[in-house]
Amino acid sequence: MRTLLCAVNSKYVHSNPAVWSIYTQAREFEKTYGFDIGEIVIKEYTVNDVYENVLYDILTNKYDVIGFSVYIWNVAYVSRLTQDIKKVNPECIIIIGGPEVGYGTEHTSLVYDYVVQGEGERAFYALMVSLVKKENVKLPFEFQVDGKKVATGRIKDLASIPFIYNEENISRFDNRIIYYESSRGCPYSCAYCLSSVERGVRYLDLDRVFNDLSFFIKSGVKQVKFVDRTFNCDNDRAYKILSFIIENAKDKDINFHFEVGADLFTD
Repeated sequence: MRTLLCAVNSKYVHSNPAVWSIYTQAREFEKTYGFDIGEIVIKEYTVNDVYENVLYDILTNKYDVIGFSVYIWNVAYVSRLTQDIKKVNPECIIIIGGPEVGYGTEHTSLVYDYVVQGEGERAFYALMVSLVKKENVKLPFEFQVDGKKVATGRIKDLASIPFIYNEENISRFDNRIIYYESSRGCPYSCAYCLSSVERGVRYLDLDRVFNDLSFFIKSGVKQVKFVDRTFNCDNDRAYKILSFIIENAKDKDINFHFEVGADLFTD
Protein backbone atom coordinates (compact mmCIF):
# COMPACT_ATOMS: atom_id res chain seq x y z
CA MET A 1 0.00 0.00 0.00
CA ARG A 2 1.33 3.42 -1.00
CA THR A 3 0.41 6.35 1.23
CA LEU A 4 0.89 10.10 0.91
CA LEU A 5 0.94 12.37 3.96
CA CYS A 6 0.16 15.76 2.45
CA ALA A 7 0.63 19.19 3.96
CA VAL A 8 -0.50 22.44 2.32
CA ASN A 9 1.26 25.23 4.16
CA SER A 10 0.50 28.93 4.03
CA LYS A 11 4.06 29.85 2.94
CA TYR A 12 7.16 28.07 1.70
CA VAL A 13 9.14 28.95 4.84
CA HIS A 14 6.60 27.08 6.95
CA SER A 15 6.72 23.34 7.58
CA ASN A 16 4.17 20.92 8.96
CA PRO A 17 5.28 19.02 12.08
CA ALA A 18 2.02 17.04 12.19
CA VAL A 19 2.71 14.91 9.11
CA TRP A 20 6.28 14.29 10.26
CA SER A 21 5.13 13.26 13.73
CA ILE A 22 2.56 10.85 12.28
CA TYR A 23 5.17 9.39 9.91
CA THR A 24 7.86 9.00 12.58
CA GLN A 25 5.45 7.43 15.06
CA ALA A 26 4.14 5.00 12.44
CA ARG A 27 7.64 3.79 11.63
CA GLU A 28 8.42 3.27 15.31
CA PHE A 29 5.14 1.42 15.86
CA GLU A 30 5.99 -0.87 12.94
CA LYS A 31 9.17 -1.92 14.74
CA THR A 32 7.40 -2.28 18.08
CA TYR A 33 4.21 -4.09 17.04
CA GLY A 34 5.31 -5.78 13.82
CA PHE A 35 2.52 -4.54 11.55
CA ASP A 36 3.97 -3.02 8.36
CA ILE A 37 1.75 -0.41 6.71
CA GLY A 38 3.72 0.01 3.49
CA GLU A 39 5.38 2.95 1.79
CA ILE A 40 4.73 6.42 3.21
CA VAL A 41 5.64 9.57 1.29
CA ILE A 42 5.59 13.08 2.76
CA LYS A 43 4.99 16.08 0.51
CA GLU A 44 4.58 19.69 1.55
CA TYR A 45 2.98 22.20 -0.82
CA THR A 46 1.69 25.73 -0.20
CA VAL A 47 -1.61 27.48 -0.86
CA ASN A 48 0.33 29.66 -3.32
CA ASP A 49 1.33 26.73 -5.54
CA VAL A 50 -0.49 26.42 -8.85
CA TYR A 51 -3.43 24.17 -8.05
CA GLU A 52 -3.30 22.15 -11.28
CA ASN A 53 0.40 21.38 -10.71
CA VAL A 54 -0.25 20.06 -7.21
CA LEU A 55 -3.21 17.97 -8.35
CA TYR A 56 -1.18 16.53 -11.25
CA ASP A 57 1.73 15.67 -8.96
CA ILE A 58 -0.56 13.82 -6.55
CA LEU A 59 -2.57 11.97 -9.18
CA THR A 60 0.39 10.82 -11.28
CA ASN A 61 2.01 9.17 -8.25
CA LYS A 62 -1.06 6.92 -7.83
CA TYR A 63 -1.35 6.70 -4.06
CA ASP A 64 -3.67 4.17 -2.43
CA VAL A 65 -4.17 6.35 0.65
CA ILE A 66 -3.82 10.12 1.06
CA GLY A 67 -3.81 11.85 4.43
CA PHE A 68 -4.40 15.62 4.50
CA SER A 69 -3.51 17.90 7.40
CA VAL A 70 -6.33 20.48 7.42
CA TYR A 71 -6.11 23.98 8.86
CA ILE A 72 -8.15 27.15 8.50
CA TRP A 73 -5.73 28.53 5.90
CA ASN A 74 -5.82 25.49 3.62
CA VAL A 75 -9.30 24.00 4.01
CA ALA A 76 -10.57 25.53 0.74
CA TYR A 77 -7.50 24.34 -1.18
CA VAL A 78 -7.63 20.84 0.34
CA SER A 79 -11.38 20.63 -0.32
CA ARG A 80 -10.77 21.12 -4.06
CA LEU A 81 -8.05 18.47 -3.98
CA THR A 82 -10.26 15.90 -2.25
CA GLN A 83 -13.09 16.52 -4.71
CA ASP A 84 -10.91 16.21 -7.81
CA ILE A 85 -8.87 13.25 -6.53
CA LYS A 86 -12.06 11.29 -5.88
CA LYS A 87 -13.39 12.12 -9.35
CA VAL A 88 -10.28 10.76 -11.04
CA ASN A 89 -9.47 7.97 -8.59
CA PRO A 90 -12.56 7.05 -6.54
CA GLU A 91 -10.78 4.03 -5.05
CA CYS A 92 -8.20 6.22 -3.33
CA ILE A 93 -8.82 6.35 0.44
CA ILE A 94 -8.72 9.91 1.77
CA ILE A 95 -8.03 10.58 5.45
CA ILE A 96 -8.32 14.06 6.91
CA GLY A 97 -7.24 15.39 10.28
CA GLY A 98 -5.99 18.51 11.97
CA PRO A 99 -7.45 21.44 13.93
CA GLU A 100 -9.98 22.45 11.29
CA VAL A 101 -11.68 19.05 11.14
CA GLY A 102 -10.49 17.10 14.17
CA TYR A 103 -12.83 18.59 16.75
CA GLY A 104 -16.23 18.05 15.19
CA THR A 105 -16.21 20.92 12.68
CA GLU A 106 -18.13 19.95 9.54
CA HIS A 107 -16.96 21.03 6.09
CA THR A 108 -19.38 19.72 3.47
CA SER A 109 -16.96 20.63 0.68
CA LEU A 110 -14.40 18.08 1.89
CA VAL A 111 -14.67 14.60 0.39
CA TYR A 112 -13.13 11.91 2.57
CA ASP A 113 -13.38 8.35 3.83
CA TYR A 114 -12.11 8.91 7.38
CA VAL A 115 -11.57 11.88 9.69
CA VAL A 116 -9.14 11.61 12.58
CA GLN A 117 -10.50 13.35 15.65
CA GLY A 118 -7.98 14.63 18.16
CA GLU A 119 -4.37 13.51 18.16
CA GLY A 120 -3.27 11.64 15.07
CA GLU A 121 -0.13 9.66 15.86
CA ARG A 122 -1.86 6.55 17.22
CA ALA A 123 -5.11 6.92 15.28
CA PHE A 124 -3.39 7.04 11.88
CA TYR A 125 -1.28 3.96 12.52
CA ALA A 126 -4.17 1.95 13.92
CA LEU A 127 -6.39 2.89 10.97
CA MET A 128 -3.67 2.03 8.46
CA VAL A 129 -3.11 -1.36 10.10
CA SER A 130 -6.82 -2.13 9.79
CA LEU A 131 -6.81 -1.04 6.13
CA VAL A 132 -3.75 -3.14 5.28
CA LYS A 133 -4.85 -6.22 7.24
CA LYS A 134 -8.53 -5.73 6.29
CA GLU A 135 -9.54 -6.72 9.80
CA ASN A 136 -9.53 -5.36 13.34
CA VAL A 137 -6.10 -5.79 14.89
CA LYS A 138 -5.59 -5.53 18.64
CA LEU A 139 -3.09 -2.84 19.60
CA PRO A 140 -2.07 -1.84 23.15
CA PHE A 141 -3.93 1.47 23.07
CA GLU A 142 -7.53 2.59 22.69
CA PHE A 143 -8.75 2.87 19.11
CA GLN A 144 -12.27 3.55 17.86
CA VAL A 145 -13.86 3.78 14.41
CA ASP A 146 -17.40 5.15 14.33
CA GLY A 147 -18.47 5.37 10.70
CA LYS A 148 -16.01 7.83 9.21
CA LYS A 149 -14.72 9.05 12.58
CA VAL A 150 -11.45 7.69 13.94
CA ALA A 151 -10.14 8.45 17.42
CA THR A 152 -7.80 7.24 20.14
CA GLY A 153 -7.34 8.36 23.72
CA ARG A 154 -5.03 11.23 24.60
CA ILE A 155 -1.33 10.39 24.72
CA LYS A 156 -0.45 10.77 28.39
CA ASP A 157 3.33 10.51 28.06
CA LEU A 158 4.57 12.90 25.37
CA ALA A 159 8.03 11.34 25.61
CA SER A 160 6.54 8.25 23.96
CA ILE A 161 6.20 10.29 20.75
CA PRO A 162 9.54 10.08 18.90
CA PHE A 163 11.53 13.17 17.98
CA ILE A 164 10.62 13.99 14.38
CA TYR A 165 13.93 15.49 13.29
CA ASN A 166 17.14 13.59 12.56
CA GLU A 167 20.34 13.84 10.56
CA GLU A 168 18.69 12.25 7.53
CA ASN A 169 15.73 14.64 7.20
CA ILE A 170 16.98 17.91 8.71
CA SER A 171 18.23 19.14 5.31
CA ARG A 172 14.61 19.11 4.07
CA PHE A 173 14.00 22.03 6.40
CA ASP A 174 16.77 24.26 5.04
CA ASN A 175 15.59 27.89 4.81
CA ARG A 176 12.38 26.93 6.60
CA ILE A 177 11.08 27.38 10.12
CA ILE A 178 11.60 24.42 12.44
CA TYR A 179 8.53 23.85 14.61
CA TYR A 180 8.96 22.22 18.00
CA GLU A 181 6.43 21.07 20.57
CA SER A 182 7.46 20.74 24.24
CA SER A 183 3.90 20.64 25.61
CA ARG A 184 0.32 20.04 24.52
CA GLY A 185 -2.77 21.73 25.86
CA CYS A 186 -3.42 25.06 27.53
CA PRO A 187 -4.36 25.99 31.12
CA TYR A 188 -6.92 28.54 29.94
CA SER A 189 -10.46 28.23 28.59
CA CYS A 190 -10.73 31.13 26.14
CA ALA A 191 -13.97 30.73 24.17
CA TYR A 192 -12.41 32.00 20.93
CA CYS A 193 -9.50 29.53 20.94
CA LEU A 194 -9.54 25.89 19.86
CA SER A 195 -6.94 25.02 22.49
CA SER A 196 -9.63 25.41 25.15
CA VAL A 197 -11.24 22.19 23.89
CA GLU A 198 -8.54 20.20 25.67
CA ARG A 199 -8.33 20.58 29.45
CA GLY A 200 -4.96 20.67 31.14
CA VAL A 201 -1.37 20.75 29.94
CA ARG A 202 0.92 17.80 29.23
CA TYR A 203 4.65 18.47 29.29
CA LEU A 204 7.58 16.78 27.63
CA ASP A 205 10.17 16.02 30.31
CA LEU A 206 13.04 18.50 30.45
CA ASP A 207 15.78 15.95 29.75
CA ARG A 208 14.10 15.12 26.45
CA VAL A 209 13.61 18.84 25.68
CA PHE A 210 17.29 19.61 26.35
CA ASN A 211 18.37 16.69 24.17
CA ASP A 212 16.13 17.83 21.31
CA LEU A 213 17.32 21.43 21.57
CA SER A 214 20.94 20.26 21.53
CA PHE A 215 20.26 18.56 18.21
CA PHE A 216 18.93 21.83 16.73
CA ILE A 217 21.90 23.81 18.01
CA LYS A 218 24.45 21.31 16.69
CA SER A 219 22.66 20.95 13.34
CA GLY A 220 23.00 24.64 12.52
CA VAL A 221 19.31 25.36 11.96
CA LYS A 222 18.46 29.08 11.88
CA GLN A 223 15.10 29.29 13.63
CA VAL A 224 13.13 27.09 16.01
CA LYS A 225 9.55 28.04 16.78
CA PHE A 226 7.95 26.52 19.86
CA VAL A 227 4.29 25.75 19.17
CA ASP A 228 3.42 25.45 22.86
CA ARG A 229 0.15 27.34 23.39
CA THR A 230 1.44 29.33 26.38
CA PHE A 231 5.14 28.60 26.75
CA ASN A 232 5.50 30.23 30.17
CA CYS A 233 2.37 28.89 31.85
CA ASP A 234 4.86 27.09 34.09
CA ASN A 235 7.39 29.82 34.87
CA ASP A 236 9.94 27.55 36.53
CA ARG A 237 9.98 25.19 33.55
CA ALA A 238 10.17 28.06 31.05
CA TYR A 239 13.08 29.58 32.99
CA LYS A 240 15.04 26.32 32.84
CA ILE A 241 14.50 25.98 29.08
CA LEU A 242 15.50 29.60 28.42
CA SER A 243 18.56 29.21 30.63
CA PHE A 244 19.58 26.10 28.68
CA ILE A 245 19.23 27.94 25.37
CA ILE A 246 21.21 30.96 26.58
CA GLU A 247 24.00 28.77 27.90
CA ASN A 248 24.26 26.45 24.89
CA ALA A 249 23.34 28.65 21.92
CA LYS A 250 24.87 32.00 22.90
CA ASP A 251 27.56 31.79 20.20
CA LYS A 252 25.37 30.20 17.52
CA ASP A 253 23.50 31.75 14.58
CA ILE A 254 20.12 30.48 15.74
CA ASN A 255 17.01 32.10 17.21
CA PHE A 256 14.07 30.71 19.15
CA HIS A 257 10.47 31.90 19.01
CA PHE A 258 7.93 31.48 21.82
CA GLU A 259 4.29 32.38 22.37
CA VAL A 260 4.05 33.68 25.92
CA GLY A 261 1.64 35.33 28.30
CA ALA A 262 3.16 38.68 29.25
CA ASP A 263 1.15 38.80 32.46
CA LEU A 264 2.81 35.59 33.65
CA PHE A 265 6.37 36.90 33.69
CA THR A 266 8.05 37.20 37.08
CA ASP A 267 11.39 38.59 38.21
